[in-house]
Amino acid sequence: MCIRLFRYFAICALCLTTHFASASIVYNTLSPVDSEAIGFGWFAGNPGNGANYITADEFVPSQSGFISRAYAPVWYVEGVAAPLQFQIRSDISNGPGAVLDTSVVDPLVPGGLLTAEFLNGLWLEAGTKYWFSIATTDASTMLIWNINSQGLRGAHSSTGALFQGPGEWLTQADADLGALRIDVRDPATVPEPSVIWLALISLALSNRLIRRRNGTDA
Repeated sequence: MCIRLFRYFAICALCLTTHFASASIVYNTLSPVDSEAIGFGWFAGNPGNGANYITADEFVPSQSGFISRAYAPVWYVEGVAAPLQFQIRSDISNGPGAVLDTSVVDPLVPGGLLTAEFLNGLWLEAGTKYWFSIATTDASTMLIWNINSQGLRGAHSSTGALFQGPGEWLTQADADLGALRIDVRDPATVPEPSVIWLALISLALSNRLIRRRNGTDA
């Protein structure tokens, strides 16, 4: 009876932990049929003349939660096909601020929809402005982040061009937005750490009781 009770509790608690992966879309400019035009977008990396752009768009999540994934269609143009960074930034005076979280992803050759996993537990607050930016990790890499195909517009910013100072962002208040989707883990479905620990302890105790009983039966 004791073993069954431990097993029942462990299974119930672990079922709760499976909800950890459930996510909600809190920002989306991707086309439902992935119809973003190849080659039409914002430069990231080296577009010539020695510049090395970081490109960024503002976004405001519709729901609070821990960021889990970001999706963006990115097409390789030239240079080394090195990893790139998907970054979440704060907003400072209606422009990109400090990097809050980063996920490194490998570009597809020639390109396509990239998915970045964010595992550091960054909390996004509903109704708060953030910036999503793309940066390359090799100075020779040039990529294009596709503009959305739905005509959605908002603030776009970039840094790294020859006419800009170090860390200076050039922001356009009304520009075509890059195609982007942001997912968060719904906080209502994230189990408390104590629930996970109790589940693991229950499983360990039940296994120990089973081994002890088997040893007695033998």
